[in-house]
Parts: sequence; C-alpha cells; structure tokens
Amino acid sequence: MIVGPLWGQSIPSTGEEIFASYEMREQMAGSSWLKDYPARSIGPVVQGGRVSDLAVTSNPAHYYVAYAS
Repeated sequence: MIVGPLWGQSIPSTGEEIFASYEMREQMAGSSWLKDYPARSIGPVVQGGRVSDLAVTSNPAHYYVAYAS
C-alpha cells in the first residue's frame, strides 16, 4: 500500500512563477540564521559527493556531514 502523494515538488514553468520563486529564495536566504556561517570542509579533500548522514549538535553553528564514497 502506498500512502501519500505520488508526485514531488512542482517546478515553476512560467516566467512569473520562476521570478516569484527566485524572490522567495532571496528573501528566505536573507532571513536565514545560517547566512552568517560560511560552509567549509574540515574532512578529506576527496569525498564521494553523496551525503550519507547529517548530525546536528546542540549548538546550531556546529554540524557534521558524512559522505559516501
């Protein structure tokens, strides 16, 4: 038995929808609490590119990402 919708997120197709989604993204990025935290890699230089796990600590500025190779 499949429960829930069988479709994913809809993709904007008209120019107005695309522009509105871009403006929403910019607004959300400007108000995000992560905007002041630059992303940086502290692990090996070569990772597989697939995120296999994500761990968030009690401090929202510190989190760990595990990659699959």
